[in-house]
Amino acid sequence: MKIFGDVLLLNGEMFGVTGMRKLIAIKLMVLWLMALGTAIAQDKIAIQVINTADAARKVHVVDVICGNNVVFQDRLEPSQIATVRICVDASGHGSIITTLVGGCASAVVTHIDNLVAGVDVRL
Repeated sequence: MKIFGDVLLLNGEMFGVTGMRKLIAIKLMVLWLMALGTAIAQDKIAIQVINTADAARKVHVVDVICGNNVVFQDRLEPSQIATVRICVDASGHGSIITTLVGGCASAVVTHIDNLVAGVDVRL
């Protein structure tokens, strides 16, 4: 990349002042989007999901605030704990939907609101 007066030479192609401005604007937009992604990623909390049953269960946890994304899906043994990161709203509270399946029993779906950082969700 070489600059000759009002012309920028980039990979053998010439850009005038307008081209340079567009290139700078694109770089600034990319930096802004990266900063926005970092800010969004910081709005998460960690919660503990605990299987309180005497038998193993298949556990499915969906984050309601982050667009119903699956944040945990696995089998939990009795008393086993899983740490799950979920998004929070403007007030700092999270919301999840859990689905539990154990043995031959039908699935149990529960919606849990107002979760805060470090809370134990006993299933």
